[in-house]
Amino acid sequence: MLNVLFIAAIVVFMILRQLRPRKFKKSSLFILPGIALIEACAAFPTNGAPAYQIAEFALLATAAFAGGLIQAWNTDVFYEQDRPYTQANTLALAAWAVLLGIRLCIRFSFAGFAPMDTYTSSMWMSWGSIAILFLTKNLVLQLRFPGVARR
Repeated sequence: MLNVLFIAAIVVFMILRQLRPRKFKKSSLFILPGIALIEACAAFPTNGAPAYQIAEFALLATAAFAGGLIQAWNTDVFYEQDRPYTQANTLALAAWAVLLGIRLCIRFSFAGFAPMDTYTSSMWMSWGSIAILFLTKNLVLQLRFPGVARR
């Protein structure tokens, strides 16, 4: 239980942190999606995922892609002393809340297919969703502000 609270606190911190201006770093473009992709592959079931998890992940991936688009279009890039900064607005914050709600709804709607499904057996879907969301957000930010990553 303490682990869940700790992870929840980190997630809330990471989400709220986006509302403050942050220095843009090229390295941050693909580090988080890369780590999430590695974790998704590591958590993927060794015997393959059941069909219901593939269907669940398809819904999660679609929601993550849409969330990445919404966040990218609601994140501003500005320059201070010739250094790029990013800052999300409250709509991007609302997108996080909606995405977490969608994640829970999808998870509970698929829970009937595998009542013995454990948290760890579905972690690959969460990590995969995170990878898709941040990769989409970062790629769209790159397209919107092409000069940012060159600095």
